[in-house]
Amino acid sequence: MTFQVYLGLRDSGAAERLAYAVSDPASPSYRRFLSPETFRARFSPTAATTARVESWLRSEGFDIGAVPENRTFVEASGTVSQVERAFGVALNEYRVGRSVRRAPAAAPEIPAALASHVFGVGLEEGGRRPAFDPSAAPPGAAQVGRPCSRYWAEKVARDKPKAYGQVLPFTPCGYTPLQMQGAYGVDGAIRHGNDGSGTTIAILDAFHSPTAAKDLRIYSRRNGLPKPSYSELLQRCPCPGARWEKQLWSQEQSLDLDAAHAMAPGAHLLYVGTRTSGDANFLRMTNRIVDGDLADVISNSSNDIGEDINPSLLRAQHQAYVQAAAEGISVLNSSFDFGDDLEFFGFRAVNWPASDPLVTAVGGTSLAIGQERNYLFETGWGTTSSTLVHGEWSPPPPGDFFGGGGGGTSRIYDEPPYQRGVVPPALAHEHGGANRVVPDVALDGDPNTGFRFGQTVTFPSGPVKKKGSGIVANLMCSYRAYGRKSPKA
Repeated sequence: MTFQVYLGLRDSGAAERLAYAVSDPASPSYRRFLSPETFRARFSPTAATTARVESWLRSEGFDIGAVPENRTFVEASGTVSQVERAFGVALNEYRVGRSVRRAPAAAPEIPAALASHVFGVGLEEGGRRPAFDPSAAPPGAAQVGRPCSRYWAEKVARDKPKAYGQVLPFTPCGYTPLQMQGAYGVDGAIRHGNDGSGTTIAILDAFHSPTAAKDLRIYSRRNGLPKPSYSELLQRCPCPGARWEKQLWSQEQSLDLDAAHAMAPGAHLLYVGTRTSGDANFLRMTNRIVDGDLADVISNSSNDIGEDINPSLLRAQHQAYVQAAAEGISVLNSSFDFGDDLEFFGFRAVNWPASDPLVTAVGGTSLAIGQERNYLFETGWGTTSSTLVHGEWSPPPPGDFFGGGGGGTSRIYDEPPYQRGVVPPALAHEHGGANRVVPDVALDGDPNTGFRFGQTVTFPSGPVKKKGSGIVANLMCSYRAYGRKSPKA
């Protein structure tokens, strides 16, 4: 098994204060960002400290793996019995939903000489996104259900029963890049050159779609966008994972790339792919981006459900966000697709890492765009589902929960300075104290008012089609592609 030993920043409090100061317009340090080299010189664990950790691990028979430039963790691998002996733990298997995962039965132990530098050891198996049945079939190829509207309410379902006392429109066929630019008022800025030129957006997802680069070029040509500037940074494989999981992530990759290119067509897109959907690999590749100063913005569509995460992993990932903020790198993370998570836990929750205070949490809305690419209205996204049975909606609307923009109040993070006096007290104090509230910003994330993206798709019957237009999917954080053959209210 492979695991990480996490090392703390030197003077972590000062690093945290710096991260907020360079982001605060009222601070004299505003926008006085550090280079990666300067950050490491001031705050990273020393090379001597890292060497002591590596020496101890080798003495226990472990092989040393990745060590990021900021030296905030040491990756090592060995047998399960080696791990149990070195850290004084028993590694058990636990059933979590449909998955079986391995974790220690007690907190791992380390030598006293390392205790002041090491704050945790990542021995748990964890992955972004909810656990799916590993025997499940690959997702169906996505295509748009008909009839559909080119813009909001172009076509109305007059031959279907009313819902909420009125006849409802058919869903849009998928908004185009030009429609999204018009609705959100950036089309004029783009025409005048404020199109993201000179910046790099890192799209961070799991795995790698083999047709992503070609699909992005085709999509751009078909939808009136300039030829994309594109490159890739992939974690070395083998990349273990079920076929259905990789296909879901490939849809996410195409969606994220197309959406970013649509709204910032002059920006360079750097796709960063992890070898698995595990948390440790997202941490590793986040560090690669930040340590190398490879991007101005990191866009991450992955989440764990809830915030019940190993505190060591939370701190290790937060350290990467501290360094990103200090360098002037914006980190944006979707708040996910399950509303308040009540369906999962029986109580309201938010999702990590979007809930981290140094991350901009991006929520999902339902967007209506008019015939002239104009903004009509926008609401928080929350979809329920009713099926037409013998001329009636079953169950009657609002029906069964289907999906929605994530949001709510964190249970583990205090209210950050930038939310004080801004977020309503009823939200910030939901759990008693003053806590972080998400999302921070939001835009179209509802698959029923979805964004059109393009991907080469192999259909179950065998033919390969380049769906350069007409696939409806969630703009912010879709791990599914949605295509309906029948009308939906």
